[in-house]
Amino acid sequence: IVEERKTGGIFTSYTNFLERINHKNLNKKSLEALIKAGAFDSLGEERGALLANLDPALEFARETLAGGGQNSIFGIMSDLATVPTFKLKEALPALKKEVLTWEKELLGLYVSGHPLEEFKDKFSKQENTINHNKKLPNGTSTTIGGIIEEVKTIMTKKGDQMAFVRIADLYEQLETVFFPETYKKYKEILLPDVCVALKGKINHRNGEISFLVDAVKVLE
Repeated sequence: IVEERKTGGIFTSYTNFLERINHKNLNKKSLEALIKAGAFDSLGEERGALLANLDPALEFARETLAGGGQNSIFGIMSDLATVPTFKLKEALPALKKEVLTWEKELLGLYVSGHPLEEFKDKFSKQENTINHNKKLPNGTSTTIGGIIEEVKTIMTKKGDQMAFVRIADLYEQLETVFFPETYKKYKEILLPDVCVALKGKINHRNGEISFLVDAVKVLE
């Protein structure tokens, strides 16, 4: 794709992309990943509509390839207005939450926004940030909020399950600890990309700072 863009110029439309990238690796999986990552946003295409039209798009690309490519098919046409274009069938747009989840999954970061943006007012005050709460004395009861980035579960010596959950707000990360009783109560909502508020205590131990959770609430 990069090589074609260097030699043939920028892609002017989604149709133009499908006509020019005639490669065995342009398959359903790779095209889906490109769409979800936002590769065609600059061409004015909506990700939900593109995903709903994956199969027709690949069929259009195959037909172009079978005909020998854009130049051989359309080069003899004097009226470029008659050159066929790929038209998207109508489809529901992707939800903002879906788009952000795709970006994090495929790129490792959020590009077009952040899941916490709709709760930005809750994090606008310094005292509500993870960074501020990490500076509080050991054992201080407080409330933090953020998005769940990772959940790791372990078994205690007694055979009970507990979890270490990495939380991040718009500025900082913090490891939170769910002891067996608390984990059992809230494990159903402890999932990656869920925005939560947590009540508990600051814990300073061996030079590390963590948060011992007493209660959790999903931000809505």
